[in-house]
Amino acid sequence: MIVKNKPTRLLYILLLAAIMPVNRTNAQFFEGGILIGGSNYIGDLSGKFINIGTTRPAAGILLRYNINQRFTVKGYLGYGRITGADSLSTVEYHKQRNLSFYSDVWEFSTQLEFNILPYSFKRYAKKQFVPYVFVGIGVFNYNPTATYQGKDYELQPLGTEGQGTTQYNDLEKYTLTQFCIPFGLGVKKRVSDRWTVGLEIGARYTFTNYLDDVGGKYANQQIVARGNGEIAGVLSDRSAEKIGGDPLFKEGDSRSNKSIDVNDIYIFGGISVTFRLKKKLQCPSFK
Repeated sequence: MIVKNKPTRLLYILLLAAIMPVNRTNAQFFEGGILIGGSNYIGDLSGKFINIGTTRPAAGILLRYNINQRFTVKGYLGYGRITGADSLSTVEYHKQRNLSFYSDVWEFSTQLEFNILPYSFKRYAKKQFVPYVFVGIGVFNYNPTATYQGKDYELQPLGTEGQGTTQYNDLEKYTLTQFCIPFGLGVKKRVSDRWTVGLEIGARYTFTNYLDDVGGKYANQQIVARGNGEIAGVLSDRSAEKIGGDPLFKEGDSRSNKSIDVNDIYIFGGISVTFRLKKKLQCPSFK
């Protein structure tokens, strides 16, 4: 089989390494559990990096298959909310831009964990903290939404940068379901014969710059209003709400941060609790 996509190829290589026989006679077992914590994002409306004040609750369920004491395959289904606002920025240009959003994010991913120390359910292992790193591939759904005069508006259908108008027919509306690459680190510890607790933080590199509906240039506000509706024109440039009078920006000005020319990232992190679902698996023997 030929794997052309680089992220998929990397995960495939790691999976091949994981399933190679590495002292797995007494290490194979399943764990199921939950992760509860917070979510955040890095993008055009997050400031220079991460604004801790915009962290929102997140939660997920996970299923681990421990192949051996070093490698674990994990399935993860999670939810979190991300949000950002120029009003929280310390940069004057951002404050004048005056954009804001929130989005619910649903993710399903498959991840490969590498345990830096051996992870097992032998008695001595209860005393160990086991650090690990992980990488994977996933799919997520999001829907950037803005609040204007007390009402919420989904931004993607409005084409706030001119998407969907005949005058900007080279611009396509971004899709709300995308692929991501989860990666991060954590630490876990057995607390009983069946239970394990852990702490994990993971970033998700996405293949879109529109988690926050901001990724290109300002379109002509009147063209956006004629093509996509009056509210689309209003939300395409909200600088007038901040400064009063006419909008500050003109067609062709950068709507995205000039210093950030990368795709957006969202973050899930928190405390995990898992329960060992079944006893060790025996490798099949052939006579």
